Amino acid sequence: MKYQGYTTFKASQEGAILTVTFDFGTVNVQGQEMLADLNGLAM
Repeated sequence: MKYQGYTTFKASQEGAILTVTFDFGTVNVQGQEMLADLNGLAM
């Protein structure tokens, strides 16, 4: 599965481990954009 195209975090997979690094502004505020990305990641 490809984990690309997210705008509020970066996701990288190494074997069975998925690392998600939040990168959304200076304070990483959870807003509508981040919720949409997280919902897409969960599907």
